[in-house]
Amino acid sequence: MKSKRRSGFSYIELMAAVLVISVMLAMTAQMLSLVMARTAATQRHFSALEAAASILEIVASQPYDSIDDSMLTLPAILELVEEDLAAWQVELKVSVEEKSIATKRIELRLLRASNLDARPLVLSTWKHGPE
Repeated sequence: MKSKRRSGFSYIELMAAVLVISVMLAMTAQMLSLVMARTAATQRHFSALEAAASILEIVASQPYDSIDDSMLTLPAILELVEEDLAAWQVELKVSVEEKSIATKRIELRLLRASNLDARPLVLSTWKHGPE
């Protein structure tokens, strides 16, 4: 008597395939959440850099003699700091460099308020005084 062999998958094989697919889906979901978190962090970082660049433009557009460390109190700058840089600690440092013409170096430092041990973002520009 010939034994009939059934074609198809056994219950064990089907359960193994479901297990493998489930593990792959779980790993994909975890990677997707990590990518989304990194993307959000990058967006916040980029937004902070744009706001910092705007602050530097505002400071550099002021008359040479009025540029000093207290420029963060200007209303236009305060608005940017409160709206776009609320999660950052903002420091402005203005130093005079003696060269053939008077020059001020304007440096803006951003430190993430939640991670003050991290390396700060630093943007700088120069303003040349009257000759």
